Amino acid sequence: MVVISFGYIFLLLISYIIVYFYKMRLKKNTIFISLVFFAVAFGIIVYHVDPPIQWDLFRHFLELERIRAGGINYLFSYNCIYHNQIGSALLYYLVSLQPDNHILPMLAIIIEYLILAYIVADYIDTNQLSARYVFLALALQFSFGDLTWIISMVRQPLACAFCALAAYLDIYKKKKIGILCYIIGISIHPGVIGVILVRLMFLFKIKKTVMAAICILWGTFSNVLASILQASSITWIRFFGSMLYNYISDFSKTADIRFFIFKIIYILVVLFLVIRSERGYENLNKYNLFFKTAAIFTLGGVVSQQIFMRYAMQLGYFCIPVSDYITQESDALKLRISDVILFAFFFGSFAYQFVALTSHGVGII
Repeated sequence: MVVISFGYIFLLLISYIIVYFYKMRLKKNTIFISLVFFAVAFGIIVYHVDPPIQWDLFRHFLELERIRAGGINYLFSYNCIYHNQIGSALLYYLVSLQPDNHILPMLAIIIEYLILAYIVADYIDTNQLSARYVFLALALQFSFGDLTWIISMVRQPLACAFCALAAYLDIYKKKKIGILCYIIGISIHPGVIGVILVRLMFLFKIKKTVMAAICILWGTFSNVLASILQASSITWIRFFGSMLYNYISDFSKTADIRFFIFKIIYILVVLFLVIRSERGYENLNKYNLFFKTAAIFTLGGVVSQQIFMRYAMQLGYFCIPVSDYITQESDALKLRISDVILFAFFFGSFAYQFVALTSHGVGII
């Protein structure tokens, strides 16, 4: 099954690269179903991953064993690290009812890419775009993300996916069910709180220049902010303060500084392409501004590789509804400069991530 899954993903990517250049149009259901199979194939591959001891996934497996042994009483005790994160607690408890720990990362990956499948298929259908944006969406998601983190972390990528769905439904589709998705996201991993804060700035109608200044400078004052939050008498506020302090006090957590710098450059390039393509459009939707604000917020988090890399991963989902601004339709087989840049970043990023993933001593069961 692993070989078949790899084969399907390879053929899917090749097919959509061809579609990219020929600007073929496909039905919404065709796009969605092809990406559903992609999600399942990726999930099957992840199911067979045997995590090394230094991975978060290894620790998740140990926690599953403790939940399986202690049951619901352990799950909501202070000994369980997820006792105050109801989304994670529910997910881990349901998986613990099964004898196989590998169901956890498989289930998380399938849910994440089902969400991506919905956003991509719906966005293309709503705007009557060619199916070339399917490959672009996948390329952006993988370039902004990190294969090792996507597979190993489980909770953060899953929370990112739900917040991306929330933003798409709330801001782009103007559906109130998006609020529920925000709640699900933050209940799975509180690290997505930054997304909620960016969204709240829109509700308070803060000026664009003020929002940009807050987002780019917040990391500079993160130490002070962490101290203030930790001094609170409210438990969940202290929790966020402790989490922020742990992230900013461990700058070296991401071993390779080159990938960190690559992500900074990549975000700046994508921001430039979006802003350049917006020229001449008088009535841009609110989602464009949301994406740019979220990107600036991510850049503001460069004081911590942990924070920056996590929110860069989030941008991989956020950028799908602005993909037609990143690279616009052109004549078939005619390469634009933006195409060359994006392809170079995608293949370079994917090659690096694959080498990094296989160098961690990952086994296949």
